[in-house]
Amino acid sequence: MYPVYTEATGQALSNLRNPHHFVWYLIPLLAFVIYVYFVEIERKNWDIVLAGLAFYGLEWFLEIMNALWLHFSRHSAVWTTPNHSAYIPLIGLTIEISMMFAVAGVVFAKILPEDKKMKILGIPNRWFFVRLTPCSASLSR
Repeated sequence: MYPVYTEATGQALSNLRNPHHFVWYLIPLLAFVIYVYFVEIERKNWDIVLAGLAFYGLEWFLEIMNALWLHFSRHSAVWTTPNHSAYIPLIGLTIEISMMFAVAGVVFAKILPEDKKMKILGIPNRWFFVRLTPCSASLSR
């Protein structure tokens, strides 16, 4: 049985890993991501570096699960990125989104208050940010 893809999925698959869409704005974007991490490495903020890499790793894990969903459903991924990207490494991930998540983990780690017991709107601050960060990340898509 052959897969029957949705229109968006078919378009995303046709652009998947196509190097002909490369755009030069990726170079300064990559330089920015590298700069963000090396500033934290220079300051020896290993907890922030690891938090950033963990957040980025979680994004890749979710994107791989999305690609597996497409593979096994043979119809559509849960989300797709059909066009308007310099590079699409996975069905639901563009290089721009990937770099945003690489920096977002560092940013989210840096905005956490020093006082772990502080409450925001009556909610412990760690739980508040756990709920806030996925919402802000999903708004960027």
